[in-house]
Amino acid sequence: LGKEIERGPGVTELLDIRRYNYLSFWIKGLGAGEEIKLELHQDIDNDGRFVFGKDITSFVYVTDYLPEGRIGLTWQKALIPLKDFTDLTDISKMIELVFVFENKKGDTKGAVYIDDILFGRRPDDILSAEYINEIQPPVESSFRINGKSAKFCPAFEASNELTIKAESLAENPFIESVRFEYSIDGGYVWRAIGADYGAGKDLYAVKWAPGHFYQSRDYKVRAVAIDIFGNQRETGALIECGVKPPTDEELLDLIQRKAFDFFLEHQNAETGLFADTTGGGDASIASTGFGITALLVGAERGWIAKDEARRRAALALDAFLPKSKGEEPLVEGKYGFFYHFVNMHN
Repeated sequence: LGKEIERGPGVTELLDIRRYNYLSFWIKGLGAGEEIKLELHQDIDNDGRFVFGKDITSFVYVTDYLPEGRIGLTWQKALIPLKDFTDLTDISKMIELVFVFENKKGDTKGAVYIDDILFGRRPDDILSAEYINEIQPPVESSFRINGKSAKFCPAFEASNELTIKAESLAENPFIESVRFEYSIDGGYVWRAIGADYGAGKDLYAVKWAPGHFYQSRDYKVRAVAIDIFGNQRETGALIECGVKPPTDEELLDLIQRKAFDFFLEHQNAETGLFADTTGGGDASIASTGFGITALLVGAERGWIAKDEARRRAALALDAFLPKSKGEEPLVEGKYGFFYHFVNMHN
């Protein structure tokens, strides 16, 4: 739930969820009778660590909140009022959200898929409503690409903002989000671009950089309105067009940004060392050298704040310095060369 903070290993910043009153997510399984218990853990002494038997655990069974009453082969949305976690005493001190896989039947195989976990808020009478207001599909005529009418589309740009109007909370208190989707097979399979949960307004927007934008292919785009219980109403295909070929400068920018993102996402928060590959494992002196250089480039390009880049670079350099006077650096070999591979965590 919270994020790890620098108060020692295993310490997590608590998450205050007092402004929310429900938790929801999508789930499906393999149809093997999977049983899932959902736990919320509350930290009693505010030390950032959950200790079983000392801190508070409260749980519900997911199947009690599914339309089919079981985890099936198709996606279902679970909506769980937070008041149903009856053992919690202070929801400002949440530390963990835990999915517990139970195997009462003794099955040897099973799997579940979970997506789109979120905390939200609606009036209690809306959450427990027996009858709901049917949501309407987004307004097709309001669809825009980069602020312009999308009636005719010669080509998508490398980066696009998609907008469309749909119901707001004022019009329908059950509306939760609008998801934008694309298809590259004529509408047979639709894939998510992104979703806007800002239901307080009637204009929904996402940013989209089409995958494989340098290749020749046509994209269909549509929008889907979704309510808090998972009911959906989609538009027809709003548009179908290809993608504008990138200029040499745009292609180089894309490659450079993706290279920078690798180093940003693969620097250890405690040691400052950079992973050698995306697959985990060791850090390397080569990757760390390139990572420090990438921080300089990213700061110059505006992809990271300069103060944050400076902090990250200093953290990496500190890993190669003695920790006390007279002590040799841990990563320095016999003749002064740094070891090529080291444990990136310590």
